[in-house]
Amino acid sequence: MTSMVLGSGWLDASSLLVNWGGDYLQHSAGFSGSYTTVNGLDLDGDSSTDDSRSGYAYNAASPAVFSPPSPYAGVSGTFYGGFVVNSLNTDGDSGKILQPNAQGVHQDGPDHIKFETQTQKTDHTFALFTYWDKSDFLNGGSGGTISLDNLSKFSLSIRNSTNVQDDIHLHMVIRQGSQFYVSEGFFGGTGASVLEPGYLGVIPDGGTAEFFPTMSELGWKAYNPDGLDLQWAHGAWGDPVFDDITGVGFYFDTLAFTQNNSNLEITDFSFTAVPEPGSAALALGALGTLLLLRRRS
Repeated sequence: MTSMVLGSGWLDASSLLVNWGGDYLQHSAGFSGSYTTVNGLDLDGDSSTDDSRSGYAYNAASPAVFSPPSPYAGVSGTFYGGFVVNSLNTDGDSGKILQPNAQGVHQDGPDHIKFETQTQKTDHTFALFTYWDKSDFLNGGSGGTISLDNLSKFSLSIRNSTNVQDDIHLHMVIRQGSQFYVSEGFFGGTGASVLEPGYLGVIPDGGTAEFFPTMSELGWKAYNPDGLDLQWAHGAWGDPVFDDITGVGFYFDTLAFTQNNSNLEITDFSFTAVPEPGSAALALGALGTLLLLRRRS
């Protein structure tokens, strides 16, 4: 299947719409928002409500900025999302709850988006959801509509990762209108099966992952993050038409419960697509053409 939608020809080529990367900070800063924990859950299906979920919740009804507050600033500096760790058999004991340890944007070396989970606390899974909103798109992308062409590309550079030998998946995210979608195409930990549909290779440690959405012939699945419920069920891929893109980003999670420490440091994220003018710009353009023709006549 494919999700290819060619641009209408206004620019007839992809433009850089998101370009996170550079020197944003005077010092390291945590994500915006408050860290919360919910106890009394049954996450492993053992009919016992002794599990916990903790992290930075995503407000689906009124998304709040996830990137750090001032003095953080820079091109494509603002992003949204959330981070969650699901911990088993904690019995509400805060000493057993696996909490994110060093999450935020860090300045050591190149500025990078970082998350980390502590180790040997309890079995856990985790999910990180991050996206950039259309209102902040570059090169005219904040106005009009956004579609894809055969040059459209996601690019994500990873400075460092730990324990990617686990069953970890890194997917790309598109919001079409108000609906998020996660890509079938993914980069996996070295323990991921190369036979799994959508596998694009290992998560590059010290390298860059590139994904061309219209060239992959892979599907997408609707994704509805809300609160601390950030993980999603893989599979049941569809073929949406992306002609009203309002947000882009990435999604990172582990499918199997593990006690291993995990760490991810992202130094650059970019997205290119086709910005098309809004109806007002089209009307002005048509009026200008009409006036020019009348003047020539």
